[in-house]
Amino acid sequence: MNPTTQSQTWQKTCEESAIGSGESACRPIPKLQRLYLVRHGETAWSLTGQHTGRTDIALTARGEMEALKLAERLHGASFKRVFTSPLQRARRTSEFAALSRVAEIEPDLAEWDYGDYEGLRT
Repeated sequence: MNPTTQSQTWQKTCEESAIGSGESACRPIPKLQRLYLVRHGETAWSLTGQHTGRTDIALTARGEMEALKLAERLHGASFKRVFTSPLQRARRTSEFAALSRVAEIEPDLAEWDYGDYEGLRT
């Protein structure tokens, strides 16, 4: 069934179900939206299990490769909005993933402040 036929069938079904009710029984169905959540690539501290909050740790070479693979996976996708943490590991991930052109830095996306636990392992 082509899109025009689908639309006509939907409209006819709506009109038939509304007969005698005084109002339309059909409402437009909103287009489904997708939300993508991406964590930054590997860092030296994520590799060793250290708590990484506000310390601005760079990506490892593997973290950069992970982000490049993400770019391949997202190829062809379009985004209305892209947000990134101001920390370099997140910004660099968005750059390697080819999202930095549209990415907006959002301070509220910065990681937790671990205080005295920053850099420690548990």
